[in-house]
Amino acid sequence: MKRPPLLHPNRLPTGFTFLELLIVLAVLTGVMSLAVPVALDWMDARRIHDATDSVAGKLLEASADAMWMGIPHAFEYSAQSNSYRSVEINTETANGSQNGPLEVRGGWNPLPDSLTLYADNRPDTSARYFRIVFDVHGRSRGSGVVVAGADMHQVIRIAPLSGFPTVVDN
Repeated sequence: MKRPPLLHPNRLPTGFTFLELLIVLAVLTGVMSLAVPVALDWMDARRIHDATDSVAGKLLEASADAMWMGIPHAFEYSAQSNSYRSVEINTETANGSQNGPLEVRGGWNPLPDSLTLYADNRPDTSARYFRIVFDVHGRSRGSGVVVAGADMHQVIRIAPLSGFPTVVDN
């Protein structure tokens, strides 16, 4: 008994061989090994950039609120909760003393876990509580804030005359 041929003589073979699939898989692995680190670095830079924009916005809010309300405001950072906020400084208490308790205007804004803030004018870069106070003219004695990640950071400078925060490109 004669076996029929596996392929019809007028028909071309369809599909891929195992070797062709292995070559395609090797090429894709090579491309991914180059693309993944670039994508992860871009995501880290984007996370720092987004946090920097948010912190700069809160600094601007504290400065603008101080000018608009005629009451000093402060930007605060808590390393314990890794978050920041803008607060109103109540300068008149019941007995007329200055620098009374803070009146919170809004809650804490958390930073991503991989990021931290520190005051730009401090010699050490350890995360801890700090406050930048804006007077009724929107000015501050603080020089700026640094948003820091594991291997990159971004600096926000506060203009001494206007109190306007500016992100410095690294």
